[in-house]
Order: sequence, then C-alpha cells, then structure tokens
Amino acid sequence: MIKELSIHTEQQAQLLEITAMVQTVVQQSGVKEGLAMLFVPHTTAAVTINENADPDVATDLVQGWHKLIPLQDNYLHMEGNSAAHIKSSANSTARAAGACRSKSFKADKVTNSDKAQHNRVSLQRLESYQTDRVAAALTALLEPLGGMANFVKPGQKVLLKPNLLAGKPPEKAVTTHPEIVRAVIEQVQTAGGIVSVGDSPGIGSPAQVARKAGIAEVIEETGAQFARFADSVKIAPSGRTFHELEVARDILEADVIINLPKLKTHQMMGLTCAVKNMFGAVVGLRKPRLHLQAGTDKGFFALMLLELCEQLRPSLNIVDGVIGMEGEGPGSGDPVPIGALLAGSHAQAVDTVATELVGMKPEQVWTQQQGLATGRPYCVLSELDLFGPALGQLQIGNFRPAKSTDVNFGLPGFLKKPLKQSLTARPVVERNLCKLCSDCVKHCPPEAMQIAGNRLQIDYERCIRCFCCQELCPHGALVTKQGLLLQLSSFLRGS
Repeated sequence: MIKELSIHTEQQAQLLEITAMVQTVVQQSGVKEGLAMLFVPHTTAAVTINENADPDVATDLVQGWHKLIPLQDNYLHMEGNSAAHIKSSANSTARAAGACRSKSFKADKVTNSDKAQHNRVSLQRLESYQTDRVAAALTALLEPLGGMANFVKPGQKVLLKPNLLAGKPPEKAVTTHPEIVRAVIEQVQTAGGIVSVGDSPGIGSPAQVARKAGIAEVIEETGAQFARFADSVKIAPSGRTFHELEVARDILEADVIINLPKLKTHQMMGLTCAVKNMFGAVVGLRKPRLHLQAGTDKGFFALMLLELCEQLRPSLNIVDGVIGMEGEGPGSGDPVPIGALLAGSHAQAVDTVATELVGMKPEQVWTQQQGLATGRPYCVLSELDLFGPALGQLQIGNFRPAKSTDVNFGLPGFLKKPLKQSLTARPVVERNLCKLCSDCVKHCPPEAMQIAGNRLQIDYERCIRCFCCQELCPHGALVTKQGLLLQLSSFLRGS
C-alpha cells in the first residue's frame, strides 16, 4: 500500500506540520510497518535549503522529521549533496533536504514487545573491578535482555556515555569505573559495533578528565574512539520545559547510545543514575545556563532531565553500582560498596530499581518524583520484571543520602523570601580546603560567587541552590549547611 501526501508550504512554521500530517496518514492507513519517505524538492517554486536560506527552516524540518523516525536509526540517502546542502543538516551527515529520506518504521511508537523489553531490569552481584569478573558479570547481566547482540548490530556506530563529571581517579567513585567501560567496549566490538566513548564533564576538558579517570587508557587499549563532545546541535524535545536544547553532535550521530552511569547521591536531585547521566549530552557551559533558567524549581529541572533522556533514548543503560557514592555527591561524597550492576533498556525503569537498591524513597529522588507526578511508565517497582539475584539480597543498609536542601511548608510567597535561609540549605566554604582556584566562580549559573579580599564569597540572595559549585569543586571545599527550619524538618523525618 502506498500513501502519497503532497504539502504546499509558504511559511517556515508550516514545515513543522509535515510530521503530524504524515503520522496521521500512516495511522489511518492501518499499515503497521513499512518504509516512510520524505521528499523535499529544491526548485524555485518550493523550499530551497542552502547557504542563502533561513537555517532555521532546515533545523525545524529535520527536528520535526526525527519526531517520527528516531534519531538512532539510519537513513537511506538517495542523492549526493553539496556542502551547501549538508551545511543545514542537524546532524552533520548527508541528511539535508533536497533528497529523499527513507527509513523502515513501526507505526506504534511503543509496541507490546517494546513494553516487555522496557519492563525488564537485570541485576548482577559484582563486588570488585577485577577485569575477568567484570566481563563475566556483564555477560550474565545482559543475558536476560538478549545479550549485547540484541542492542548492537554489525556496522552500527555505538556511543558509550559514561559519567565523566570531573578528573578524579577511579577509587574516588566520581566517574564510571574504567573496567566497566572496558567490558562494555569489548562486548560491543564482539557484536560488530564501531565504538566511541564520550561525555561532557562539569569541569575540565573531556580529554583531560577521561585521562585522569583512567578511561582514556582503556579507549586506547581497546581500539575504540574518543568522542570529544566539542560541537553542539539544537534539538526540540517534545515536552513542556525547554522548547530547545543543545546537545553534543556525537550523541546525535550515533546509531546506538549505551548509557553508563555511576550510582551516586546528588545534592540537588537526590540521586544520579541513568536519567540524570544523560544530562552530560549537554556540552560545557550550556549546563549552567539550564540551571539558571530552572532557578530554584527542582521539579522543573527534573522534568527537563526526563524530557532530555526521553528525546535521546539510550538503547541500553548499564549502571556501575559496584562502588557507589553516598553523602554529598555527586563530586564530594564518600565511596560506598554497593556490589551490584544494573541494566535495562529504559532509563526510568533502571532508576526505579536503583532507588530501591540503596533504600531511598521515590520522593527523595526528584526525577522519580516527577516521573510519578506526570504519569510516566516504569516508575513503580511492582510494574517491573526483575532478573538476576533477588533485589532484597543486593539492597544495602544505612546508605547515607545527600542532605535535604529545601523544605516547603506551603508558605505564601511573601513569607518564603524572608525565611529563605531557614527553609533551604546553602553551600558553605571550608576555608582550610579552598585553594581559590576560581572553578566555582567560573561555573556558577547566577554568578553569585566571587573572590575578594583573598576569600571566596557567596551572595546568598543570588544563589539558586543548584549546588553546581559543590559538585564541581576539585578540592571538596564546599559543603552543605542546612537552615534551622530545614534541620528541624530533617530531624523530624529522620533524614
């Protein structure tokens, strides 16, 4: 069955309607799978996308098309393109308009088989990073999910996205352990994938951080490629927070994304795992800008994280929970043995299990809280199918969460401002540890920090309590201090 849709557009905004119209035709046809094709002629009577055209037209068109056909899939490109055509592509590959783009598709975005796969989370005990033990544990971990070959096909470009927050050695538990990265690289290569590894650190260059974290050495030893995360591309998440985000081009050019988070506490979000780790797709100083735009609204920021992760859709999430972090994570907490690997095809499902694994409640983890509040799937443990050792056998006791950073008594706005210091936590400088390196000053989203009189000073009226300074401080010189009312609330809640 062939369905032909011809659309005449006169305005840039009308191009965005193409996706919805194509989707409607596909749904009405009753065809469950087939070949979707989009052809944009470049004649004087139609849309010309070249160096003289409005570049937003090309961007909007490609983003709209990607909402119908996932980014991870390849396109069959049926025309050679000049540099002018390619210039307007969102992914820097030969996908410019003026060509016929086609891709096999399934009409239902989430099929029953997809749901069954997303519903699965696998667990495996692993108490050390010994190379052979990691490899064996990873094989056992992925077996209930169909093995690595279920996610990677020969010839596909596979991006591994570890946590490379900062240039700390593996024993500090700040970054994904290099032996986890090594084992995943080798399994992807065995499946025939072409591997690259990359992330955008909170502080420092990706190359320097990867070297200090021991991951650069693994990349070199395995023959994988290093993804520099240098260039950004604008995307339009289909959510209600930010209409536009900029992410690393390397992410968009991958056929398969494998998310490799480190299981850690997070001063702002409560816990960082699969969903939060995808925030590393946002390059460099664009992260602080998003913090600033979100302000003190943690729910809004958590919802943005969910929408970003849903847009990028990692195919597989493998969590390094062998040695995690508790306390004032994600950069200044304490390493803690957890002794587990987790894996699943849906980041939210994996996070649901990880939250339970360390004994935290959904309301303590902002992405879980927002997932439940917005009716997202895979946020309830009883709805998931778990494989491997029983969760109860792997759960750890006395895991120390990050300190609560705010409390809301439902006070009216005119009272919240004068009580801000008592209702919230704030970053405080440990003078004996501070080296006056200015890293926190450079990365503070609201520019609330400065060095004056040979001392680091914080303007708490401007401070939005994002704790980026604490997260990125290479010396652990910023700690969390709770206000009096927040201390009382934490004491009464036993946290």
